[in-house]
Amino acid sequence: MSERFQYRAKSLINQTDYNWISNLERYCHEHDRLSFKLEQDYKLKSSQLGKTPKMKSDFFCYCNQMAVGYLGIAAFGGAQPPELNGLVLPEYRRQGIFTRLFALAGSEMREHEYDKALLLCDHASESGTAFIAKIKGRAEHAELELSLAAKSVPDLDARSIKMVKATNADSLEIYRQDKIFRGEPDPGEISKLDDEDRYFPESEAEKGVEIYLALLDGKPIGKIHLASARNIGWIYGFGVKPEYRRKGYGLAIMGEAIRVLRRVGNGEIRLQVDNNNLAAFRLYHNIGFQIDYRMNYYEWDVPQIRTI
Repeated sequence: MSERFQYRAKSLINQTDYNWISNLERYCHEHDRLSFKLEQDYKLKSSQLGKTPKMKSDFFCYCNQMAVGYLGIAAFGGAQPPELNGLVLPEYRRQGIFTRLFALAGSEMREHEYDKALLLCDHASESGTAFIAKIKGRAEHAELELSLAAKSVPDLDARSIKMVKATNADSLEIYRQDKIFRGEPDPGEISKLDDEDRYFPESEAEKGVEIYLALLDGKPIGKIHLASARNIGWIYGFGVKPEYRRKGYGLAIMGEAIRVLRRVGNGEIRLQVDNNNLAAFRLYHNIGFQIDYRMNYYEWDVPQIRTI
């Protein structure tokens, strides 16, 4: 039976690969009413820059020259582990395709010395949850995806906040804020850091993600990441330093971010929020965001030998 299928691992995706991934995502969503986080827009823009990553991150299964299964590794840099998410067409399931794709991805991560990964699964996916339990994935956290029709966005008070595009010179400040927003101790002033542990805003901008610092009287008090794809505006990496919270600055930063995304013609705005972050959820809900689905994240120890 396995001879019917051909498997291929790629470091970069092209437009044809992008179309395969998007078609698989659309078909599976319509069939199962499940959502995925495949990052194909980000990956295609990265590919178009002509910079070949060291690691293969896209794994396809073909039958009669048609893509019937896909698993992707998304590594965004910084200190966070890579994220894995994938899918198989309904009529090709229960034939070992996803297990094989996962084994290929695990082998690639071992080769590049990753010891942990995050496995993503829609909360409503019984088969995905069962697979993760089988390989001993541990519940790490969950995120709600929220959406907002751009035309319904109220005008929000900027409260003297100035939003400026970050440059590579701001990478240490962004790293520091990320640590704080994850609940880790404030590392204080940082003079040096390995490149792989931080974002470089100018490189991210080339891939379609603009990082903005929020300034109050010239001092950075928070940040937000913005992107646009397929007429949808995306908000990532938003946070306000603890000493500036509950003063209206979060609402002001969100208002400025929404205005930026509206100006470039997005018909919808989307974001994810940690399921346990009630303060952030209330902020988004008050603006008008509605819950679309819940994505569960599971931590997985990448085995040093093949076990799947």
